[in-house]
Amino acid sequence: MPVGLTRLSLARPVAIVMLFAALVVLGLQSYGRLAVDRLPPTNFPSVSVNVNYAGASPRDIETLIAIPLEKAVAGLRGVDSVSSTSSLGSARLNINFTEDTNLDQAAIDVEKRLAAVRNQLPADASAPSVVKADFGSFPIMNIVMSGGGRLTTAQLYDLGIEQVQPQLLQVDGVADVSISGGRQREIQVRVDPVRLKAFDISLQQVVTSLGSENVNAPSGTLRVGNAEPNVRFTALAQSVADLKNIVVQRGGGGAGGSVVPAVYVKDIADVVDTYAEQSRLQRFNGEEAVGITVTKQPDSNSIKVADGARAAIERVQRSAPQGVSFRIANDTTKYTREALNDVQVDLELAIIITGAVLMVFLHSWRNTIIVLLAIPTSLISTFLVMYFIGFTLNLMSLLALALLIGILVDDSIVVLENIHRHLGLGATPMVAALRGRSEIGLAAIAITLLDVVVFAPIAFVNGNIGSLFRQFGLTIAIATLFSLLICFTLTPMLASRWLKEHERDGDDEGTVAAFTGGFTAMAAGIYGALAFQGDRFAGQTVPVPAWITNFINSATGVQATAGGGFGAAPGAAAPGQTLAVGGLVALGIGIALFPVGWFVLRPIARMVMRVFPRVWDTGYGVIARGYGAILPGVIRLRFLVVLAGMGMLWGTVAMVQGNFVGSEYAPLEDENQIAMSLRMPPGATLEATDRVTQQVESIVMDKNRFPEVKSVFTSVGGGGGGYGGGGGRSSNLAIELVDRGTRSRTVWDIQTELRSLGAGLPDVTVGTSLPAALGGGGGGGGNVSVRILGPDPEVLGRIADQYEALLRRTPGIAEVSNSGQSGVPELRATVRRSQASDLAVTSTTVSQAMRTAIQGTVATQLRVQDQAQADVRVLVGRDQSGTPLNIEDVPILTTRGVLVRLGQVATIESATGPSQINRSDRNRSVSVSGPVVGRPLSEVAAEVRQGQASIPLPAGYRATVGGAVQQLDRAITALSGALGLSLVLMYILMAALYNSYLSPFIVLASLPLAMVGAFGGLYLLDKTLNIFSLIGIIMLTGLVSKNAILLVDYANTLRSEEGLSARDALVRAGPIRLRPILMTSATLVCSMLPILLGTGPGAESRSPVAAVITGGMITSTLLTLIFVPALYTYFDDLANLPGRFMAWRARRRPSVASVTAGETVEDGQPAGVAGHEGAGAGMSASVAKVAVAGSADNGD
Repeated sequence: MPVGLTRLSLARPVAIVMLFAALVVLGLQSYGRLAVDRLPPTNFPSVSVNVNYAGASPRDIETLIAIPLEKAVAGLRGVDSVSSTSSLGSARLNINFTEDTNLDQAAIDVEKRLAAVRNQLPADASAPSVVKADFGSFPIMNIVMSGGGRLTTAQLYDLGIEQVQPQLLQVDGVADVSISGGRQREIQVRVDPVRLKAFDISLQQVVTSLGSENVNAPSGTLRVGNAEPNVRFTALAQSVADLKNIVVQRGGGGAGGSVVPAVYVKDIADVVDTYAEQSRLQRFNGEEAVGITVTKQPDSNSIKVADGARAAIERVQRSAPQGVSFRIANDTTKYTREALNDVQVDLELAIIITGAVLMVFLHSWRNTIIVLLAIPTSLISTFLVMYFIGFTLNLMSLLALALLIGILVDDSIVVLENIHRHLGLGATPMVAALRGRSEIGLAAIAITLLDVVVFAPIAFVNGNIGSLFRQFGLTIAIATLFSLLICFTLTPMLASRWLKEHERDGDDEGTVAAFTGGFTAMAAGIYGALAFQGDRFAGQTVPVPAWITNFINSATGVQATAGGGFGAAPGAAAPGQTLAVGGLVALGIGIALFPVGWFVLRPIARMVMRVFPRVWDTGYGVIARGYGAILPGVIRLRFLVVLAGMGMLWGTVAMVQGNFVGSEYAPLEDENQIAMSLRMPPGATLEATDRVTQQVESIVMDKNRFPEVKSVFTSVGGGGGGYGGGGGRSSNLAIELVDRGTRSRTVWDIQTELRSLGAGLPDVTVGTSLPAALGGGGGGGGNVSVRILGPDPEVLGRIADQYEALLRRTPGIAEVSNSGQSGVPELRATVRRSQASDLAVTSTTVSQAMRTAIQGTVATQLRVQDQAQADVRVLVGRDQSGTPLNIEDVPILTTRGVLVRLGQVATIESATGPSQINRSDRNRSVSVSGPVVGRPLSEVAAEVRQGQASIPLPAGYRATVGGAVQQLDRAITALSGALGLSLVLMYILMAALYNSYLSPFIVLASLPLAMVGAFGGLYLLDKTLNIFSLIGIIMLTGLVSKNAILLVDYANTLRSEEGLSARDALVRAGPIRLRPILMTSATLVCSMLPILLGTGPGAESRSPVAAVITGGMITSTLLTLIFVPALYTYFDDLANLPGRFMAWRARRRPSVASVTAGETVEDGQPAGVAGHEGAGAGMSASVAKVAVAGSADNGD
């Protein structure tokens, strides 16, 4: 079939050109429609359940809500783990399911289970809210709205609700818009306990009266003649005055015939139109602000959503009151744009470098273009398949394409080099194209399919790693299959038309012209591409001179801004326009520079292209002859060669075990952002927390100490603006830095100095973290966490304290936190059941009265047309309920209609309790954790695990070391399984192609040699072993096999076609196959340089892959040329072992006739079974003949 494709391409060149033209056109269309996101979508079926129970302590939440909910869902099908968090007034349950679970059905099952236990929950608790966790829907932008001193935060909040939120929700792809901060209007009914007691009225009566009197309900329809009007009952209060006049207690006859007047709300309470108690404060650069969080829909394009949100904010800004300003506090797509741009630049540079390397080796523009055409054709065709299978343009898929540049040309290089060799032997271009492709067909198929079988197993990996790298692996597999199709069709077709018989590349005038124009076009093309590539990713563009801007504006109608590039502003040009404009600018620059290139560069190019090929070929000839000269010695000293290879491998293993190469789950990236958290001692008020926060805020914003800080978004109390939070005694600072290229310190240097601020804040816990898109903790190189499970909270606390001490004394762990620390002050009201029973008081009545007196109870809402709805909250006046004594005076209505004091039925006492209770797998859990800084994660984790032996655990308790190290362990396990499957598939593929059980082992045995360079590259370049470098190792197994395949395949060909011995075949094959081996390795290594040496956004994650591949390819190329020939002879001896054994048995038999004159013995062996140097030796001559026959006839 492959030879048939080659014959068809040679016979029907126009058809082949049109086929690939169609693929390119459709690929470009698909590229424009691919969604753009930072990472591939993930699928972790998870459901969260939220229940609110205002005023309840964490212990009550755990007992009354969390435990019943855990029991209800524990037996559901597919449940992987259940965890819960009980905090003040709320419970949150997280239910994780196995990856193959249908999330929609799982959510329905959870709702059914919860509905069955709803009556077991407190009556005042909210109904359980079930939310499906969709990891494709997440906040992408935080917008800050400030009033400039003209508007209060309450007015800003109303503006956000009434104008900003509706505008943002209209943006295509927006799932939710939340407003945080500011003050919300609230009508407070502040009950006076003295007046309440005087009228003999309970708090619950006030709540009930307000709720029952402020109603609006439909009453149906009424037939009136021929009409049927709707009948509606309305008794809604339209003002605060209406609320004051609601009757709480009806009047009537009293004792002795007296008349008791009705009691109104105004008689027992002050009704105030005010604002709800502020539990969160927000500031942006020190100015009070309101935060707006924009969340994207699961399948939407993050960048388009962000651009739409910016445009919506601009529309609101134009109509907003004077003084109102909107600023972007955090835009996650900004880093995504920059990182994607950087990958794209790496890809473009890799193509240019690959072309230069090919020019060096091939000396001909024709040869170079033939090979280079494989790159854009394969890449663009891949976009077509990516679109149809639902892939996105993300950091992983683009990284795959960037890494592929040096790989896509491998097949074409091998085929073209062989065609070129046949041309040199006197064949016509047409014959050379057919023979060259046919002769190398088996090797080309093996080289390409190895890449496919290496990455196919990644698609079957479960969990986070599978979701992250599935698109990466399949993108590589798809592109390499397209490159195989090109080397079977387009490459030989172009070679048959473009190459000349007995061509002397150095004298080719076309090469001189190409060399001349190439540099000119390259400079213009790169400039144009960088200036206008904002079409897809927008953001970083190259400044454009004003005269070019004016020319383009008048010529195309596409508005451009001098100095800012094109496509940087949302909506500046439709997709595709800026690409066309960029091409026009590049063409214009090229035309302007061409005279300089022709008259200045052309003479230089002519001289270089006449001298360089001769110098290069002379140098290469020396290398090839030298390699051919040492091969006999390598084969003769094969034992020492193999022993040396094993020694280097052992040294690599020792280097890894000695932690010379650090490890982490994923590298942290400099995203120009640092999150800083402050946690006050238990019991701290919001005001006290804010005072400390302002002190830290002023230090961080001090330009003399932190000149790199661009903005600070502060949230005191509950999380605001999407940044999280932790109650009144905690605060968060989201710090944005100036771009990494404009500051002298890295984000890690700044983080270290921010961490040191904790030394000047006694009793305040300071934490810092960096964004960690892939998990693994944000403190440094990951985090180490110890999770302790058990039934008794006191025992858990003692164990946690021991682990906290262990982590604190372990070098390299900073900012140790202990979730088991208690000490939050609280007042406990314990019902005295005997007195409560005597007075006919229920516990529910007591709890409702306490909650209304202290927290307040929302009885109803004030709904006025054209105004925002406001809650009506009943509570005891703050000046009346500040001490335990006043709490004891809270009136409670008995079931007999008599009022009693809270102190008569309950005991009030001071105590302490946890601020939060965590549970996992239906046990209490406590976590002790800290980020790893300055040491390898694996080394620190090993030290912590070693220290576990000194902490004995009682029966029923267990502790596990997790965090980033657990993620790394899981990643290594998953990727090791994928690597093992890849090796099995590689063996099966090569055994089938070569029709031999032993030949694949020669190739596979060369793989460990690549590890020498892989880990050496990580060590020399100070990179870590992480999930990206692990992927590089898997990728390397497919790449390094190619060199061995080229050598082994041709040696087998020579033995079967010319009857050479193993030794002679290797000595002859080595120098011939040296050129394609060096070419493929050099192009691959050089194409990795932009990624390896990159310093732009995301380079921290990309460079380890390039370090592994570059180091591994260099060592494997050098060592394979020496190691594989020596190993080949050992396997050849092994293949001949059965024949030797049979010959030995034949000599031992008495009946065997004497050896005739025609059956002479060499080296003590019968003819035909000589050693590896004999003429008939080999890994089964018939086997080799079958293999090569397939290569010659079928191209397999």
